[in-house]
Amino acid sequence: MWKTNLKLSMRYLWNHKRYTSMNILALTLGFFCFIVLSAWVGSELNFDTQYPNVYRLIQVEKDEDGKVREIATTGPRLGREANQQLPDIEAVTQILVMGRLTVGNNVSERQYERISTIDSNFFKVFPQTFKEGTSATVFSQANGVLLQERLATKYFGKENAFQKDLFTNRFPSVVAGVIEDLPKNTHLDADLMVPEQTVAAAFDWYNEYVTTNWVDNSFVTYFKLRPDANIDAIERKITALAKEHWDKEEPFNSTFKLQSVSDIHLYTTEAEGEINQNKGSAFHVRMFAIIALAILLVACFNYAGLVNVSFLQRTHDIGIHKTIGATRPQLLRQFLAESFLMTLTSLLLAVGIISIAKDGIAQIMNREFDWAMLSPMQIGIIATAAIGVVLASTAYPAWIATKTAPVLAIRNLQAGNERWSIRRVATVAQFTMAIALLACAVIFYQQMRYLKDKSLGFEMDGLTTIDINSGALRSQFQAIKQEFSKLPEVQAVSVSSRVPGEWKDYAIANARKQGTEQLKDLIFIGADEDFLETFDIKMTAGSNFTSNPADSSTALINELAVKALGLEDPIGQWIEIPTVNWSGDIENFEPTVRLRVIGVVADFHFEDIRQQIRPMIIGNWKNPIQNIDYYTLKINTKDMSKTIASLKAVNDKFDSENPVELHFLDEQFQRFYEADTRRSWMLMLFSGVVILIACLGLFSITAFAIRQRTKEIGIRKVLGQCKTNCNPYFQRLYVVGRTFGRAGITACLVGDESMAGRFCISY
Repeated sequence: MWKTNLKLSMRYLWNHKRYTSMNILALTLGFFCFIVLSAWVGSELNFDTQYPNVYRLIQVEKDEDGKVREIATTGPRLGREANQQLPDIEAVTQILVMGRLTVGNNVSERQYERISTIDSNFFKVFPQTFKEGTSATVFSQANGVLLQERLATKYFGKENAFQKDLFTNRFPSVVAGVIEDLPKNTHLDADLMVPEQTVAAAFDWYNEYVTTNWVDNSFVTYFKLRPDANIDAIERKITALAKEHWDKEEPFNSTFKLQSVSDIHLYTTEAEGEINQNKGSAFHVRMFAIIALAILLVACFNYAGLVNVSFLQRTHDIGIHKTIGATRPQLLRQFLAESFLMTLTSLLLAVGIISIAKDGIAQIMNREFDWAMLSPMQIGIIATAAIGVVLASTAYPAWIATKTAPVLAIRNLQAGNERWSIRRVATVAQFTMAIALLACAVIFYQQMRYLKDKSLGFEMDGLTTIDINSGALRSQFQAIKQEFSKLPEVQAVSVSSRVPGEWKDYAIANARKQGTEQLKDLIFIGADEDFLETFDIKMTAGSNFTSNPADSSTALINELAVKALGLEDPIGQWIEIPTVNWSGDIENFEPTVRLRVIGVVADFHFEDIRQQIRPMIIGNWKNPIQNIDYYTLKINTKDMSKTIASLKAVNDKFDSENPVELHFLDEQFQRFYEADTRRSWMLMLFSGVVILIACLGLFSITAFAIRQRTKEIGIRKVLGQCKTNCNPYFQRLYVVGRTFGRAGITACLVGDESMAGRFCISY
């Protein structure tokens, strides 16, 4: 029987190519989008799930004003002592992010790599696959370093890197191991991993620091717990342990909590000093999960509507089948076979397109597509949706069609208006969802346009930054500025410790007005007298820095800082800075740093434009808090490649060992919006797919409706249009009656009043 049903289904679908192609196209698009979006959602939800029972230690600090800070770094001794005292902790590992090194044996190809210190328990907590060497060689090799596979290829090509020397500008190193690249779905982020024995040999302060320090926020600490561990009890004991060894003057006002590493990627709060590459958004994950379901539902509603309408054309066939002995179950099986065949074809096509177009999908998702991204639950949803499409779209209309009396079915007659209900519901539902998604996409697009077009408070066009990565560049910065200024395309040059759009950690000064006790958090940077001109930042009061050495104790503040510090007449007043917060690591100053305000500048965006502008102090470049770290050049050129070569030549003249590191400031700001821009385009793209699916359904339904009215349209064309002076009552075709089992359908077409009733046709 199933062979017969299959043959009949294929014959019907082949004979109705337009209907078949519309259905398959819409369903294929629905399955394609659902699978792609589900894979993206799955990849976001699967971050660090390969590390079960691993938790990150978070310090939650609450100040006197009730402000809560979450800090991802803690003192090294705290984690190690907790591991010894608490039996529920199987292992502890701590990572110290140490900035960057110049790396590379070939002078002309050297680059800057981020380095992180790892200890001997790292692979117990975060297992990795070794390509060369072992964990034993990594932690026993003097001056050893650990490379990811991409770095080994970068610096040694296809040759084995194991036991080969690798130049760094801080210490001699030997490759003690090579591991596979860290997985894409992990928050861990490091280029060059340095075992602690190598760090201890290069920095004489390291061993004493990690064995004695309880309170400095410097190491990111991870615990691997027993499966049955009591999380709350561990948190209370760690908090008590930290309080017991608290040796700062400030009162202890912290608690400690354990955060599962699988929650780090989508965690809404950004912890200070955390390691979290490509931080995700729980909101966007939920949004695209809803969009995926919406697209699938729209495709299903579209299919259900088309199948329902198609039965209007098949009542004659149904009547004949029933007349010659076909039973209702047989007809239902036939319809289900047709729907199953189309659904399976659509699903296979979607899978095939995804397999072929993986590269394009990877660009949309910003990560390689892998079928492993789909969780069992998502695969179950796809299977359930396919089965649901078959049953829901076919069962009801087939039931209505097969219960109609054979004689009426042969005459293409249906009972009442019941046959239209599913079509109407399906059409309204899919267009409602399509319009809602399109509205969301337009709102997202407008938000992105607003962010990109919003004034930053300074002029960004033509600004190029060059990192100061060595003492040679820092100590000779005035001579280097002069060399840069000699280039005809360079209009202005400035040095500063940090720049707007900063991509590194920056200082948060805990500052107060002299004579008061209440501290306020203000962004702190150091800059020279050319900073305002280079960035075109407006000064609203006072004066700028000069080259006078006495300016080392002066500062500029923005308008928000005037309000935050309560400075009614800011020029000439003194600001005190007793401490500075470096991403959770607090630095105390003895004696307290005192700066005299000499000018006020207009507020400008220093951070991500999505953040509110914060109070800021701009200290002189000779300030005691932070050294200069950037040259910023305002460039006007039509040949940027030639200009870059000239800048590189100046850099190499003063420091040939370290390569020039150049950034265009507008590109750095773009990185703030990169993820949101990609999500916005994804939303626009998939909203467009929903509209396309809905329009395909509407086109098909319209085609079927026109086909239903073929006789009516023919009669209209034969009789011509009604005269303009006709009674309005006679200017339209109306259905006089449509009653089953009586005279049939009577349609009256009238040319004018005198001819009323003359052209009544019964059929």
